[in-house]
Amino acid sequence: MQKGEALTYPASLMGHNLSGKIIGLIGYGQIAQNLEKILHGFGAHVLVYSRTKRETIYGQFVSYDTLLAQSDIISLHIPATPETSGILNHEAFSKMKTNAILINTARAALVDEEALVEAINTGKIAGAGLDTTSYETIKTASPLLNHDQIVITPHIGANTVESEYLTAEKVVASVLDFFNNQKPIYRLN
Repeated sequence: MQKGEALTYPASLMGHNLSGKIIGLIGYGQIAQNLEKILHGFGAHVLVYSRTKRETIYGQFVSYDTLLAQSDIISLHIPATPETSGILNHEAFSKMKTNAILINTARAALVDEEALVEAINTGKIAGAGLDTTSYETIKTASPLLNHDQIVITPHIGANTVESEYLTAEKVVASVLDFFNNQKPIYRLN
């Protein structure tokens, strides 16, 4: 727009409504639970897969395979562990809808990036939005970088002034708990 080169309603920027879409959330921690509320407000149907089954407010717990097969959009909300590393791989992509979009704002290790590019290039899925990649500074030769069906942001999904203050408060609370011989709430292990 600033260069005066933008077209009015370019077809290449056409999107989709969330209303009526099936959104799959892998993981059901605090972020996924808040996202579930937002998605419900947009009229989306939410499917949830998590190791720990809990009551959902608007969504429905399903198996991993059901979530892959039925979701129009899949959003990752799990930590990277030996069990979850590469959870989105060739096999997982082969079970997804051809119009499915993967959103990863969690950890790069969850997605087999070669399998992702192959799945998009062969039409197994429609595309991906990634806020994290296997390299913090993505290499210019990466097939992810200039792919027309992949949007990449520089791991800034939670980069707000408020989140930085909250993180600092949690760190201080954990340090104080440690020195007061209490179990820190936000411990790593």
